[in-house]
Amino acid sequence: MVVPRGLGHAAARLRLRPSVEEVAVGDSVRVGPVTVTAVPALHLRWPLRPHALTVGFLIEGSSGIYFAGDTRFFPSMADLAGRVDVALLPVGRWGPHPGPDRLGPASAARAAIAVGASVAIPIHWGTFYPAGFWRIWPRPLREPAARFAAELAGTEPGIEVRVLEPGQATEIEARPRRD
Repeated sequence: MVVPRGLGHAAARLRLRPSVEEVAVGDSVRVGPVTVTAVPALHLRWPLRPHALTVGFLIEGSSGIYFAGDTRFFPSMADLAGRVDVALLPVGRWGPHPGPDRLGPASAARAAIAVGASVAIPIHWGTFYPAGFWRIWPRPLREPAARFAAELAGTEPGIEVRVLEPGQATEIEARPRRD
């Protein structure tokens, strides 16, 4: 299990894997045929784990997969261009009010363009709807993925968007690497 530096102890307690590797931005770990590299992410720190780093991950093998993690948009995401085939980008929040430290549908579309993704998959939406939340937000937060797809279609129609409902899977054929 590869986790941001500062979360190794918490991850080890889960006992899901025989080993836990903590990483900081720039660190890489080889996992079978792929290399996992911690890349920058900009997000407020979690109060219960104030020493944990905020990172995204670039997983490189026959294709490059960018998992943004919890982050906001920042211009140096473009440093990943040429290495990213698939971008997994958070587009929603559990509450109705946007925060400045997280991607939303429009800023996630900007991120997909910045990293040069061929395929973008919106994540972090539609899965958390606390009991009683209907009183302040009357429906599960399912529209961020559709708004993300519409945003990309309007600004960069060459990026394929795959909206997966919670629990769905998709297959992506490895494409020749761009250099």
